[in-house]
This record gives sequence, C-alpha cells and structure tokens, in this order.
Amino acid sequence: MDLIALSSDATLRVLIFGGAYFFFINMLAVLLFWIDKRRARNGEWRIPESKLLGVMFWGGSPGGLWARRVLRHKTRKEPFCTHMQVIVSCQIVFVCVLVVVWTQPEFVSWTGKQIVTLWHTFRASV
Repeated sequence: MDLIALSSDATLRVLIFGGAYFFFINMLAVLLFWIDKRRARNGEWRIPESKLLGVMFWGGSPGGLWARRVLRHKTRKEPFCTHMQVIVSCQIVFVCVLVVVWTQPEFVSWTGKQIVTLWHTFRASV
C-alpha cells in the first residue's frame, strides 16, 4: 500500500489544506511569542499563557518551540514549560498513531483480544 496516493483528489486537497494550516498556525505561534516578548520588554499587557498554549495545542508547537528558543522567551516559566511539554508529547503520540493507522489499516481492525495477545508476546520477549 502506498503511503500517499497522490492520484486521489481528496488526498491532495487534504495535504494542501493540512500543509497550509500547519504553516499558518506555526507562523501565528511565532508571531504571538514575538509580540508577548516585545510587550514584556515594554511593560505592557501580555498575551495570556492560555492563548500561547492554545495555539501550540492546535498545531503550533514547532513554531512555539522555535520562537521560545530563538527569542529566549518563557524558557523557565512554570507551569508553562510543563504544560508545553505535555502538549508536545501528546502531539508526538497522536502523529505516531496517525502514521500507523494510515500505513497499516489492518492494525485498526484488530480485536481487543489480538492486541492483548500481542502485548503479552511483547512483554514475554523483553
């Protein structure tokens, strides 16, 4: 099975929309971190951490992480750092599950008994 069948119009539209969304949400994350850093320096009203984390939650994690590192902004602030790490970890797991579902559709149709058997086999081998 091909990973991506680009001959499908629906798949192509999903890839284009997904790529555009990913680009814009990450640019928004970078912009918000930059604005918040500028406001912090000027002593102005700041962007709430919930907005920064929200943009990261909806896909702006790479942009947020990059801006955080480059701008040296919110690098030691707790619980912001912990919340950010949880969001990124959940997104990594989500992407891994999507890749498995997309590339191995037969894996999704497994029954609970088959998954438990696989788990026991894995545990016995470790």
